Amino acid sequence: MLYPSNIPDNQTNDVNVRIRFTDGTTRTLNYHFNGGNWTGMRAFNYVQHPSWPAGTSEYWVEWTQVGGSNYHYGESFHNAPVEGPLHCVLGDDGDPATVEVPQSVTTIDDWDAARRVVRQGARTSTEIVTVDETGLSDVQLERTRNGVDWQVLRTLPVERDRVVISFPKERKKGKVTYRLTVPGTESVTGAVTPEMTVKVKKKKKKKRNRR
Repeated sequence: MLYPSNIPDNQTNDVNVRIRFTDGTTRTLNYHFNGGNWTGMRAFNYVQHPSWPAGTSEYWVEWTQVGGSNYHYGESFHNAPVEGPLHCVLGDDGDPATVEVPQSVTTIDDWDAARRVVRQGARTSTEIVTVDETGLSDVQLERTRNGVDWQVLRTLPVERDRVVISFPKERKKGKVTYRLTVPGTESVTGAVTPEMTVKVKKKKKKKRNRR
C-alpha cells in the first residue's frame, strides 16, 4: 500500500489491520515504527507478526487503519463504495524454512452452467459475471469439444468487477463445452468455473411450398 503523505507526523508511524479467521474470531495486528515516520510504499506480511496464530492458512482482512485514515471492508465508511472483506489464503511451497506468501482468493460469480440447446448457426445467450481479485489477469473464455483439450477462445477485460461474455455461433453439430478461467499468480489464486455444455442440433431445413 502507498502510505498517506497528508497526515500529521505524529500519526505516521502506526498501522492497524483487523483480521477475521475461519472460526469467526478476529484479531487486530498493530505495526509501529519506532525509528521515525513511514513514507512511500509499505508492505506488511501478516504471517510474520508476533500475534499471528500459528497454523492459520486462511483469513479475511476486514479493516485497516493507517494513521488517521480508515478503510472498512464490507462497510460504507465516509460514503466510500462497499467492498467485501479481502479473502486470502497462504500458499505452501513445501519448504518449512520459508515464509508463505498470501494470495487473494479469486472468485467468479453469476456464471450459469446449465445445459443449453441451440441450432446450428445460432449462439447461446450472453452471460454477465461478477469477478473479484483477478490481479492483473483478464478472464479467459475456454472451449473444448472432447473435454480434454481446452483452448482459449477469447480474453475478456474486467470492467468495474464485471465481465460480459458473448459466445460464438455454433457451426458444428454435436456438443461443445465452455468455462471461464482466471490464471493464478503469486498474488491471486486464480479460478475456474463449472463447465457449461451446449448441445448443437442440426439446422432445420426450410420447407418448400408446393403448388
